Amino acid sequence: MIAGWLRARVPALALALGSVACAAPISTPRLTAAERWNAEGVRRLDQGDSVAEECFLSALREAELIDDLRSQAEAWDNLGALSTAQGRASDAQRAHRKALDLYRARGVRDLGEVRARANLGAALLALGELGDAEAEFAAATKLASWLRKPTAAHLARAGLASIALRRGAAPRAAALARALVEEARAAADDAGLGAALAIEGVARLSMGELGLARVRLEEALAVDQRRAAPFAIAEDLRALAEVAARAGDQAAASSYLARRDLIVRALGSSARGSPLEEARKPRERDRQGDAAKADPEVR
Repeated sequence: MIAGWLRARVPALALALGSVACAAPISTPRLTAAERWNAEGVRRLDQGDSVAEECFLSALREAELIDDLRSQAEAWDNLGALSTAQGRASDAQRAHRKALDLYRARGVRDLGEVRARANLGAALLALGELGDAEAEFAAATKLASWLRKPTAAHLARAGLASIALRRGAAPRAAALARALVEEARAAADDAGLGAALAIEGVARLSMGELGLARVRLEEALAVDQRRAAPFAIAEDLRALAEVAARAGDQAAASSYLARRDLIVRALGSSARGSPLEEARKPRERDRQGDAAKADPEVR
């Protein structure tokens, strides 16, 4: 599904968790214990480690002990992204809203809020709340621009392209993704580049442009392999299987799916449906987001 595509690339993605306790992270100078736990959790999670949740909970406990609102917000945001990856989008959106409440309590607007809004958008997208998701992605993009950090908005912009595809506007989705591809490539942002290439590939597939879809998805696969992102790789392989099946090459489709299944089994993830299933759903009525603007410039 398209929401799954985005989940593969938002910060702090993880698959199903086990019950093994997280080992204490190596100390890094000038970082608090909470910051180290958050960083260790993200590192483990990116590698498909099953113990990331314990790291984030440890970060939250340490941050609460010293009234560190920023690290508390980061821990909640990471836990929310983890919930989204596990298919618990309702829990995820509550965690991301808690993170945003903490960022507001700090009274300082920074890139952490950009990430939290992008992650909240991903959770809302998974819930099918397209209007609210769009509002969060747009707010994240606007805040990144206000902070003069446009690269931080790449994943939120990938979310906006995903929403266009979910609404059946494949040409618009392809155009938004293509513009993001060029910017992410110039900024050497592999996470944004992989997301944009994958979304453009799925958009081209839904438009029947099989050759171009294959090229974009092969590019996405190469980028995601370079950055060692196993869940994103699995999503790319699944889409390439659909391209091959549409082209009548069942042998290639089976090969792609077999490669994907190896990754899924290694990570302990349950299989998800096709990215095109969400794109084929009837267009949903937009619901306007209810979050109030924090200031006249940015939400």
